[in-house]
Amino acid sequence: MEARLGRRSFLKGGLGAGVLLGGGALLSACGSGGSGSSTAASARSLGLSLTTDPRILAGFKKKTGKVMQGQADTVGNMQVQWAQGAYRQLDVLEPNAQWVGPIQGNKLFKPVPVSDVPLWTDDVLPLFREVGAPGYVKESGWPLKTIYTQQALESNALDEFTMVPTWFGFDAFGYLENRVTEGEDMDSYGLIFDKRYAGKAALFDDAIQTPLKVATYLQGSGQYSFDGALGNLTKDDLAVVFEFLDEMKARKQFRLLWNDFGQLVDLMVSEEVWVCDAWSSAVYAANAAGAKARFVDNPTEGNNAWWYGVLVSPETKNYETVVDYIDYWLGGEPHKIMAPQGYYSPRPDLVKPLIENTFTTDPDVSDWDYWYAGATDNRPSLESRIQNTAEWQQYPDEFAEYSRLWTDFTAS
Repeated sequence: MEARLGRRSFLKGGLGAGVLLGGGALLSACGSGGSGSSTAASARSLGLSLTTDPRILAGFKKKTGKVMQGQADTVGNMQVQWAQGAYRQLDVLEPNAQWVGPIQGNKLFKPVPVSDVPLWTDDVLPLFREVGAPGYVKESGWPLKTIYTQQALESNALDEFTMVPTWFGFDAFGYLENRVTEGEDMDSYGLIFDKRYAGKAALFDDAIQTPLKVATYLQGSGQYSFDGALGNLTKDDLAVVFEFLDEMKARKQFRLLWNDFGQLVDLMVSEEVWVCDAWSSAVYAANAAGAKARFVDNPTEGNNAWWYGVLVSPETKNYETVVDYIDYWLGGEPHKIMAPQGYYSPRPDLVKPLIENTFTTDPDVSDWDYWYAGATDNRPSLESRIQNTAEWQQYPDEFAEYSRLWTDFTAS
């Protein structure tokens, strides 16, 4: 995921494994301008610092008169806290859908009827509503597989949510234009594995997302044809991915594995790394700090997409406030803050009137034209990025094997 999130994946075991990761007090701050203590009129959310931004929570209170308290944590920590019982204290979890599989399987959520969400209409992007729409991946069933409950999927009714999407984006790679020389295909993931850049390439330290990116490259470049979904590899297919990674490591292709937004920015600015698996926001930040970096929005082999949303506690006593909060996100207000950071809404039609006359990124191009419409050479349109989706980040069936192989790879 592209982000300023300090995003780290939880690799020590499944959510049901009972592994306790460190973190702050579960609800130490309100984020909406009130005190940190809970009140009967307040709902409570656990999310990233991005979604618990005080401006977003204050906007919800101003619009509805209701309060959503927000506690920020890392991606891995919030999933673990939820599985260990935080759902009894909270009303909402706002996670990366990649980590929702175990929550879904253990039924640690309250299903939400689609009819309860007024702004979930036919104007929502088809990729979140329709089998076979651009961006839908047949082999994995994503992104629909985690949006809707199993019953809704089996009936083909799609009338009940597991989790409601509120923002999404795409991951790819970046490079330094002053260091990486023109070649045959400058938009291919192959640049990361090009022997010319041995010792100057870097991968993201993640047991799920990096194998997905490698599989996307291998299949997209015609080197291997995987049997199933790129985001849900079999043990045999994982063996192929890690054989390739081990070969790259043996020839010292990788300078290091990065795991933090700020670290990646520093690596590019210092030119310690020339080409890397990357988040677009980190590449933009590196540019702002003086690096001549380019983010490849639409790689030749395809994007890896991801989405975040609102998952409701099975024990919430503030259901109406939670539904209003979902509608607030779909209504577009938070995306006045999210769009200039490179993130998309499932309801672009409601975001457009809010940012088509703002110019926070480029004084000559509106935020809508820059981030959504593809009006510049710097950023392709949302439509083109959706159509170039190779796979979605997801929790794989063989998670234990992913984790074991990644641990061996990083430790050797």
